[in-house]
Amino acid sequence: MKKNLITPILMLAMSIILVSVLLIKTYPGKTGLKTAGSDDSHKEVTGYQVKKITFPFRHFITPQLEGDKIYACISDDKKHGSLNKLIEYDIKTGDYKVLFETEFSPSALQNLMMNEKWMIWLDATMDLGQIKVYRKRRQDNDIKVIYQMNSNFENLDTPYLYKDYVCWATYDGEKKVARLKLYNLETDAMEDIYEFKFPSYYNAYPEMNDGKLVFTDHVDDKGIYLVLDLESRKLDTYESKFNYPAFASFSRNKIFSDNMDNYRIWGNTNFGVYDINTGEYTQIKPQLPDSKAKYLEIFTFRVKDNVMAIDFYVRGNEDRAKYIELYRVSDDGIKKIGDTLRIEGLRHFDFSPGGELLIGAESGADSGKDTSELYIVSFD
Repeated sequence: MKKNLITPILMLAMSIILVSVLLIKTYPGKTGLKTAGSDDSHKEVTGYQVKKITFPFRHFITPQLEGDKIYACISDDKKHGSLNKLIEYDIKTGDYKVLFETEFSPSALQNLMMNEKWMIWLDATMDLGQIKVYRKRRQDNDIKVIYQMNSNFENLDTPYLYKDYVCWATYDGEKKVARLKLYNLETDAMEDIYEFKFPSYYNAYPEMNDGKLVFTDHVDDKGIYLVLDLESRKLDTYESKFNYPAFASFSRNKIFSDNMDNYRIWGNTNFGVYDINTGEYTQIKPQLPDSKAKYLEIFTFRVKDNVMAIDFYVRGNEDRAKYIELYRVSDDGIKKIGDTLRIEGLRHFDFSPGGELLIGAESGADSGKDTSELYIVSFD
């Protein structure tokens, strides 16, 4: 399972048709999307509402929502089909403006995150030979590079924004050393927080929440979770029941992760939650979507504040649908929210700064359209 890959993105050539009026449908308290845009397939539930809009770009990633504005990395590169612009889109008017344009061609512009003070994103060449991490101070629109990588022997994985901090993992291929870095956007100070004992792809995605920075490692033949208190800088270590815990997220003193006993066998993982107060681990299994389904596989998950979203698909199904289950996280445990969402042509999903879940999907069954569907899930 993967949380948010930095990979070469979409080499297909395309043409982009701008849509002047944004089509909006709102489904208050409804879910269970049978296909993208089918109104009669919704069931009444409680806990959240879904609004669907038609977004006038076929290829986009890491959308963020603030009020009536959508921010996203999009492609209007007709030559390479690569993600090349960061835009602000007005839902009411259908107009957009370019906030940033890549300096690379072909490019892999991605990893947009934002809060009330900052925006961050990653700009890179398609082969990832050059990578730059940008930040924008929203008060005065000041943009600067806070980190860059110019060597094929290095690697940098997804930066993560939380309050005034950005964290990411880097790997030096020549020295075979992986380090966790923490950058303070207010002071421009950067720290090396941790040197991984077992450098690996699945340890390379640290996240922050509830004042903590969480990540994983493999030390002395044991898997461990590590939780750094951002204020005190105290680093706590918790032993996992698995040899290789991966892709950890943190909420309400609970660590969510995908876990392996053999990192060479990716198809055999165990997704669950570790409670740092009790030391107990509980496996999380989404419900099978129908009586005919026999096997499902978790593909990815996201955690924002006290809400978790899990994306999975059913092996053997002939349709193109994926499913998303939603959970509320509390001190007492986790509880499923409403019915399971079923999205045809689902491509990606992320939480926005206000806590809404944004789900990007192809426009119906016709994947040749030059638009996309964007589902906005808001919670009660």
